[in-house]
Order: sequence, then C-alpha cells, then structure tokens
Amino acid sequence: NTSGYSPNDSVHIGEMKTLLQIEGLNPDVYLSVSASTKARDLENIMENYEPFHYNSVIVTKCDESHQYGNIISVLHGKHKKLSYITDGQYVTRNIRHADVIDFLINLSGFDVDRVHIEDVFGEK
Repeated sequence: NTSGYSPNDSVHIGEMKTLLQIEGLNPDVYLSVSASTKARDLENIMENYEPFHYNSVIVTKCDESHQYGNIISVLHGKHKKLSYITDGQYVTRNIRHADVIDFLINLSGFDVDRVHIEDVFGEK
C-alpha cells in the first residue's frame, strides 16, 4: 500500500525482498492493504507478497470505506490475521489494533445485533 510501486511489479517486489534479507535479522513482516481493495485484487496482492512470509495484515484507509466484508473473506480464505487498522492521513497517529466489533458492525448487507456482538466480543 505504501511502497510506491504496483503490487504486480515483480522486479520491485524482489528488490524489497532482498533489502530485508539481512543476516541475523528476523523482522516481523506485515502486509499493508487499503480497505477499499477489491477482493480479487486483494487475493492477487497477497499472493504476490507471499515470499515475504507475512502472517498478518494492516488495513489502511478505513475512513475511506465502510464495507469490510471483502477484506474479512479474503483474510479468512488465506489464513491471515488482521493486526492493525488505520484511518486518516497520519498513519503513526491513526494506527490501532484491529477491533473485531468495528469490523462486524460495518459489514454491508447484514442486520447487525450490536448488543449480541458486544456480549460475544466485549463491549466497545
């Protein structure tokens, strides 16, 4: 999402992979994707960055989209965790741990029982 290159540019993906290959360094790698990314595009992006061995995803630009079903579906299908979400222009100020309640309440096309969700996942 923030590398400045197309997620389909295998040359630049390879260069980034090389940059992270430092002896003795075992970085925690997160894939960053926009909340408005279409499901098929998200699947392709995740496959293209699989060589980085990321286990978790950061979803950015949550203020620009309130329909997260595509993100949840693809993450579930790829067996990846959602760790952080961001909204707003200042990522360092606007990053926070992903909140299950926020995502469930914002699912489009479903009747949501907020009280039940808060009972199951904790009150917000």
